[in-house]
Amino acid sequence: MCACGAATPYRSGGGWLLTQVFNRVRRAGATGPMVMRADSGFYSSKVTQACSKAGVSYSVTVKTSKALHKVIAAISEEDWTPIPYWIDDGADVAETTYRPFSPKHPEVRLIVRRVRPTPGSQLALFST
Repeated sequence: MCACGAATPYRSGGGWLLTQVFNRVRRAGATGPMVMRADSGFYSSKVTQACSKAGVSYSVTVKTSKALHKVIAAISEEDWTPIPYWIDDGADVAETTYRPFSPKHPEVRLIVRRVRPTPGSQLALFST
């Protein structure tokens, strides 16, 4: 059975699952805008394509990569904005754009948070 209750062959993947969920929610009567928020386990082009096709806004935690590190490193210091944190000057956010998955994928908005090491915290053994 799929999330919609119909007997179907076994399928897997976040994109397929979300399509079933979006369809079921709409059939149940939801008419307003939908937003899907997920952790990095759902970070895939199939998930973002399913959201776009269904007209659902999304926020997905990005898996780190060399390409992502380059995008973050290119953010100028002036573009970082301090945010409330439990210690003064402990964290900042910045916004940029990013083209995930492949050069053909649409560019998306990327929100980045950086957190400074806190007193007593253990720093990374290998920072590269």
